[in-house]
Amino acid sequence: MKLTISGDCPSKKNNKRIVTNRKTGKPFIISSERHNSWESTALVELQQQFQGCKVTDYPIGITAIFYNGSKRRKDLDNQISSVLDVMVKAGVIEDDNVNFIDSIQLQY
Repeated sequence: MKLTISGDCPSKKNNKRIVTNRKTGKPFIISSERHNSWESTALVELQQQFQGCKVTDYPIGITAIFYNGSKRRKDLDNQISSVLDVMVKAGVIEDDNVNFIDSIQLQY
């Protein structure tokens, strides 16, 4: 099965922002607007491509190829983390732990 997610995949881990709770005044950390925008677009794309199919033969192997539009330095481990999280949200895979994914191949 081949799934495609368009756009530059931002790191979920490195794209955080600090906001303040209006009621308590305490700061807390949330994902950036850039990551949230990418994630919502990726979620729709995956759901459209997957269309109700269900992976049942676990564990699976995943090959992810990233095509980055800029020469900006990016870490593959941060990018795959974002992709795996959105795959779980889209229902493509049940979970991203070792019981469900036993190999990951990453490429630029």
